[in-house]
Amino acid sequence: MNSSIRNFFYPNSICIPGASTKELSIGYEILKTIKKINYPGKIFPVNPKADEILGFICYHSISEITEKIDLAIIVVPKRFTLDTIDELLEKNVKSIILITAGFRETGETGKLLEEEVVNKISAAGAQLVGPNCMGVINTLPDVNLNTTFIAEKAEVGKVACLSQSGALGAMILNSLRLTDVRFTHFISVGNKADLNENDFVKFWQSDDNIEIITMYLESFDNGFEFIKLLMLNEATKPIIVLKAGRTESGMRAASSHTGALSSQDKV
Repeated sequence: MNSSIRNFFYPNSICIPGASTKELSIGYEILKTIKKINYPGKIFPVNPKADEILGFICYHSISEITEKIDLAIIVVPKRFTLDTIDELLEKNVKSIILITAGFRETGETGKLLEEEVVNKISAAGAQLVGPNCMGVINTLPDVNLNTTFIAEKAEVGKVACLSQSGALGAMILNSLRLTDVRFTHFISVGNKADLNENDFVKFWQSDDNIEIITMYLESFDNGFEFIKLLMLNEATKPIIVLKAGRTESGMRAASSHTGALSSQDKV
């Protein structure tokens, strides 16, 4: 099992660069959610101007953290992204979620910045979820992880869910109480600059806590590999995919939202 991907769902410690004292900001709401659901691991909020946020000791820089960081959730403004990633990589952080938006989905300048982010991540042997995403959930009682800004606690199940759209992911999470579906894992992948649906299919195949895999996608990063996973019987669990952007107008909408590349759905 890929240890870097495992840390996205089973971290013992979380660093949050961009944690904020400002209510309703993403950096505040994510920390509020983590506290509300009683995540049992260590939390390292990072804010150069704060000493404490929601009862958590706040670090003025990532370099002040002396303990091991399993997972980093970046919510800093886009202009601070590269420096923040450099600091995390210096601390040997291998699993990073980049919540911040304003990359490939915004045009050529954002695309070039996203490529620079990926180059840094790849060179360090780390792995990235995002950018332009909303976080991760693991409902297992001994993990109790929720790094999204949807604070309602989901009931434990056997279903994994991957959403490329943060908005649709939020809608799914908010509607769970109206259904009999119960998630074990949920992850929002946004632009899929590094890790994509194939990486998570492979991971969930080896996780005994998952019995069914569901996905909402606006694009396939490597459709051939995805089909190969199924045809070579590497995928032994049911996989349910809702693919958006099937019409020309839908493809334009997907591209403006997550920078998804237009592609035909025929296989």
